[in-house]
Parts: sequence; structure tokens; C-alpha cells
Amino acid sequence: MHPSGPGTSDGVLLVDKEISAAWISPERSSHSSHNHDSPRDVFALEFLHENPSILLSGGRNGILNITDLRFPKYGPQADTIMHQSSITHIKSVDEHRVLVAGLNSSLCQYDLRFRKSRPISFQENSHQQGKGKGKKRRAPTFPCLYYPGYKNEAQISIGFDVDLELGIIAAAQDYDSRINLFSLHGSHILKSRPAHSKNGDTQYIDSTVCKGSRCLKFVQDTSNNPKSIWVTDETSLSRWAWDHGD
Repeated sequence: MHPSGPGTSDGVLLVDKEISAAWISPERSSHSSHNHDSPRDVFALEFLHENPSILLSGGRNGILNITDLRFPKYGPQADTIMHQSSITHIKSVDEHRVLVAGLNSSLCQYDLRFRKSRPISFQENSHQQGKGKGKKRRAPTFPCLYYPGYKNEAQISIGFDVDLELGIIAAAQDYDSRINLFSLHGSHILKSRPAHSKNGDTQYIDSTVCKGSRCLKFVQDTSNNPKSIWVTDETSLSRWAWDHGD
């Protein structure tokens, strides 16, 4: 059993198989109730592919923390990537690449071996200063792949899943309450044949209408059929699937 780590507004709490818990953060200073060197307002967690000692975490400040649980480092020594907005979802693609989704319609893939920060634009800096009480935002890290069709401006709890075997990303969009399918390795939106909903209306799996989708998941329902996508929205649970002809 790998350790699990729920994210909270106070950082990440690590729980092991013995049900013992410890905060993944430096000890708090006696002069302050918060230590700003450790992650806060954590929205997403993921272990690096086949490496349960490396924890990936991110949240409101847009920093992707890469923490070695055996020898954790904080503050200026911490291993981090700067995403261009608040982070809502993290998925490890392999031992080197990480997929990060966030607000302001930001979906990027980063290669941990090659990192370079890009100059922050005047508009980004002005926007950040307006929200951050004059604090200048760190320059975002260059992604190795960007997904321009992803649209999520402001929803933190929004459906998102990745199937590494199929090489497909399923992501809910906040601008029209739809779910789009993306090529994991090509970044473009995928098309598919029409599907029929319960009421007989013809829809497309790449633009499935699911108002307020909070969670979605690729599922192998049976061993002999293609995988399905299960989706929850505000009022229902639905299943979308391909047949053998798709």
C-alpha cells in the first residue's frame, strides 16, 4: 500500500499504511500560525509514475511542488514548476512528463528534465498585481506541450481524467458545459462518431453535454469491450461508450 496524501488549505497531510499521519511541511514557526515555505490551498495531488516517493502537488498559487518524501525540501531549495494559473488537476504521464490543468484555460504538459521560465507578459503581471496586492508573479515555466482547445476559466471542481493506455484526455469545459476529448500526445481535440442519449437525441462523445460536470472517469467495464467514460453532473450519473465499430 502506497502512502496517501490528502490536500488541504494548510498543505498536504501524509497518511501511511499504519494510519499514522504527518504534515508534509516544515515545522511551523512559533511567531506565525502559517509557514509560507510549505504548500497551501492544495487542490491536486499525484505520485510520479512508478515512484511513490515523489509527490506532485499544486493549488491556488500555481506552483507545482515536486517533493521527495524521503528528503523533503522547502522554500528556495524546493523543486518546483510554475504553472501559468491556479492548478486544479495533475496527472503523471511517465517518469519524466507531467500533465497539469488549471484555471484561465491552462492545460500543459511539462518535461521534468527540461525546464525554462518564459518572460512574464505585461498583461499577466498587471493581472497578478491586481489580485495579489502588488506581489509580482514568478515567470511561468515553458511547457513541452500546450492544449489550446482546453477551456476552463474559473472552475476548480470540474471533471478531468486521462487514460494513458488510450492516450486520451477527457476534460469538462466551463464555457458551454461540454466534455471534450484531447489527444494526450498531439494536443488536438478528437472527433468521434455520433452517440445516442437516453432520450434519443444524437450527440457526439467529444462534445457531450453534461451541465456542471464535477467528476469523470475512464472505466474498463468489461474485458472484451472498449473503455467507457462515466460522468457525474449536478443531478445524474451517466455512461458514455464506444462500440467496436468506432
